[in-house]
Amino acid sequence: MTQTPAEHNENVSQAGGSNETLLADLRDIMASDLHAEDKLNDIVKLTANHLDVDVCSIYLMRSGDVLELFATVGLKQTAVHKTKLKMGEGLVGNVALHASPVNVENVDHNPNFVSHPETGEGAFKSLCAVPILREQKARGVLVIQSKQEVIYPQKTIELLQTVAMVLAEFAASGDLISRNELTLLSKPFKKPTQLNGQTFSGGLVMEQAVVHRAQASVKKLIADDKDKEKKRLKSAIAGVDAAIENLITSVDLKRHPEMVEIMESYQMFSKDKSWRTKIEDMIDQGLTADAAIQRAQNEIRHRFENIDTPVLQEKVQDFDDISNRLISTLNENDNKDEKHPDRFILVAKSLSPAALFDYGINKIKGIVLTGGSPSGHISIIAKSLGIPVMGQCRDASRYVRTGDQLILDTDNHVVYINPSDYVSDLYGARLEKQLKRQKHYRKFRDQPSVTKDGAHISLQMNAGLSAEIPLLHEAGGEGIGLFRTEISFMGRSRYPRVIEQAAFYKNIMDQTDGKPVTFRTVDIGGDKPLPYFKSPDEENPALGWRAMRIIMDRPAVLRTQTRALIMGAEGRPLRMMLPFVSDVSELDQAKKLIDMEFKRAKQRDIPLPEKFELGIMIEVPSLLWQLDEVFRRVNFAAVGTNDLKQYIFAADTRSGAMQGRYDSLSLSMLRALKQISAKARAHDIDVSVCGEMASKPLEAMVLIALGFKTLSMPAPALGQIKDTVISMDKGKAENYIDYLLKGGGSSLRKKLNSFAMDHKIKL
Repeated sequence: MTQTPAEHNENVSQAGGSNETLLADLRDIMASDLHAEDKLNDIVKLTANHLDVDVCSIYLMRSGDVLELFATVGLKQTAVHKTKLKMGEGLVGNVALHASPVNVENVDHNPNFVSHPETGEGAFKSLCAVPILREQKARGVLVIQSKQEVIYPQKTIELLQTVAMVLAEFAASGDLISRNELTLLSKPFKKPTQLNGQTFSGGLVMEQAVVHRAQASVKKLIADDKDKEKKRLKSAIAGVDAAIENLITSVDLKRHPEMVEIMESYQMFSKDKSWRTKIEDMIDQGLTADAAIQRAQNEIRHRFENIDTPVLQEKVQDFDDISNRLISTLNENDNKDEKHPDRFILVAKSLSPAALFDYGINKIKGIVLTGGSPSGHISIIAKSLGIPVMGQCRDASRYVRTGDQLILDTDNHVVYINPSDYVSDLYGARLEKQLKRQKHYRKFRDQPSVTKDGAHISLQMNAGLSAEIPLLHEAGGEGIGLFRTEISFMGRSRYPRVIEQAAFYKNIMDQTDGKPVTFRTVDIGGDKPLPYFKSPDEENPALGWRAMRIIMDRPAVLRTQTRALIMGAEGRPLRMMLPFVSDVSELDQAKKLIDMEFKRAKQRDIPLPEKFELGIMIEVPSLLWQLDEVFRRVNFAAVGTNDLKQYIFAADTRSGAMQGRYDSLSLSMLRALKQISAKARAHDIDVSVCGEMASKPLEAMVLIALGFKTLSMPAPALGQIKDTVISMDKGKAENYIDYLLKGGGSSLRKKLNSFAMDHKIKL
């Protein structure tokens, strides 16, 4: 008969006393002179008695990803050291595989159940198991079983996790499993030579790896004095707060306001009262401050581990980092003497903004993450600092070790591990060539970008952070053709006030020294969620409630941003661009909201822009049949080729299976771009291209030939594209592409590449 949680708790309290008693008994066992395996036997007996269960067993991980039964009470003793499970085999193997607890009644009917007759476990109906975790890896499994169908309450699971923490440190001591074998457990058997991931921040770098130490070690688990532990906790929190405050007020951070916002958002976690209360409750149960922090950390991680939401995952990472900082502080910064090279690639499962600065942003030349997102805090900071980042590199923390030589190539989405001499020489030559090109580009940055036949092409820069603006002048850009305002929103813990937005936009315009800036209004939603802005759960967010659709439902988003842009312009010319418009009616509604803000500003004697221009992003194919109506309503437009290509081919650009399947130089894509360019000329409207195509030499040649006079791109691409512009004859390229567009075929890339080579166009 199934017991209720209340009935089970009552039985537990009658059987073994308080949790404090259990912890005290555990401490006595660990401090005794017993043989290591005798200690294990005493622990399973103690745990079984305390929880009033029929079985308690300990499985430990051996080399080869095999779980071995090391101790049990309730199962046959002859099975000890004989019963072995593969990772993922049965319920116990699944606990180790997923590093997550299981709690099952009626075990026989569970699809993951695998019977091992030699243990005699057939008589037991219920099972609860928790992983024995160390450094976020399963080192074993602690299991309890009962003859009755018991629903184990959460308190039982938490108690097992506490015992498992003790076992994790015991297993790592070398008394149960030799240190040589423990070393093998932490290393992969077969190490690949390269890993793949997603580019979050572009660049190429060759450096030594430094693996981020994500898990601080807990030296003592069971408390002697609760009041003393609470004082240690309070002191550690104060110390960590002070350290973060020093980072926030540092000179480097003050130069980049977005980073201050990110750091302040991160700091909030150390001030979370409910989290601190939970830790104090665990101290009251008998844990040290260190162990209580780690327990709370593990609970938060397991609670959200299966939720694949970037915002929530980033919060878990911040909690992880704060926890590790506190534990290190409690242990007198036991890793403070770690030495790192002057230049390295940082490899991590996750990183907090504070951790990034701890390592020294001048030393980090590249970052490899096992997860992350392009809109995450680390990606935002890295982009602003020009640090290449490869994310979603799933096996990086498993295979890369500190000291390994790495090549991080974001163009090809690959990380090479200890590359061969041939690969190293190949990339070394590429880096040397890249350096020479950069010197060449700097030398000619002030040369006008004019084709051989006299056509001026305006080359502008894409940006999203104030820290990027100096690159505009360094690279010789004529303006900012796309400023992604949503990036500054993403770095904040709350929706920015109008006055804060206005100060930010003023700062951007001040830094550009009169060069034009096109501010795209917030393109949020889809793959760019805001932590403080509730979005609906959608199966396909890229086609859901985002950008202009949010504005239609939440007019205050556009009104407050327009208000801030007017204030920030301080009478200077202002260019605004609306993203992801699907229908002319959306444009009309947005214009009404913008007009309301201009009237409001005039009524309050706020200086109006000397000149106001409104533009639109063309990235949704439905606009291809509304171009005449659109161009009669706007002053300029920009083509977002990334989204336009995605929606023309109905192919998710983030899907690995779709990579390289459809070409931006295909007939259908080029005909769509030709149509946009022709309609714009007919209406005397300037249309730029600010998508990925603009930053690639061959594609840029084609865009110029199609009639686009303005290209906007990341700063590093400006020099190379200028080389392409000044080496081409626009008229000849236009005639050739007109000829190609009348023909057939899928991709025209080979023919266009041959044309460029024949006419000595620099690609």
